[in-house]
Amino acid sequence: MGFETKDHPPGVAHKGEKQADRDAVRKACPRAEKQIRTLRFHHLASKGPVYARSFARKLLGNEEFCMEIDAAMDFVEGWDVKVVGQWQMTGNEYGVLSALPFSLKDRERVESGQEVARQCAIRIGSEGVPLYDLHADGKAIGLTQPLLAYTHSSSFAFAKCHYETNVPHDPFAAQLLETEKFPRFARLWTRGYDVYTPSINIVYKANTNLHPLHHVKGHGEREERKWPPNDNERRDAH
Repeated sequence: MGFETKDHPPGVAHKGEKQADRDAVRKACPRAEKQIRTLRFHHLASKGPVYARSFARKLLGNEEFCMEIDAAMDFVEGWDVKVVGQWQMTGNEYGVLSALPFSLKDRERVESGQEVARQCAIRIGSEGVPLYDLHADGKAIGLTQPLLAYTHSSSFAFAKCHYETNVPHDPFAAQLLETEKFPRFARLWTRGYDVYTPSINIVYKANTNLHPLHHVKGHGEREERKWPPNDNERRDAH
């Protein structure tokens, strides 16, 4: 858990997982309870992860930095100090660190080789929307500072919190999984933000599928992941 591997002492507020379950976090780490803010919806109002993430700006207080991650992530030791140091190396107030995390099973291999995942290719999906692959199609080796990129991943992103208020996730992109990624990057770029691949790995993705819709390949015409067209099937998948 990220709270256990950060270097800052208790009492320094950090924004954690946007969709984390507060009760589970409170049970695992009671001393962090006062540092957690939540916004809950009835399950009948569920419209998918992009819609949920768009409300993150509603939870902000006076935090300076915001980190966005997926569920089931594993943090490197001292991640909070390291990620701020990486952001400072960009020398850019509107810099955004982002990368598609490696799997946890690859951690030992990539750290010994100083590898960082980097997404390079963009393809056009069956509905005409630019898409990134589900897994990183490239890597950077031996970086000494963050490298300018032209992709963005919600699996890991770190920036000043005005990034969340100026360019929030699209609340009208209900039930969209892959197709909101490129439009978010485009909106970031046109509002003056630059995305960088960090020179070190900050988080790793645990080797788990959270529900039946998390497949390596989707069932769209070009293998993009889509919500099932049948509402009952979508409900049962949760």
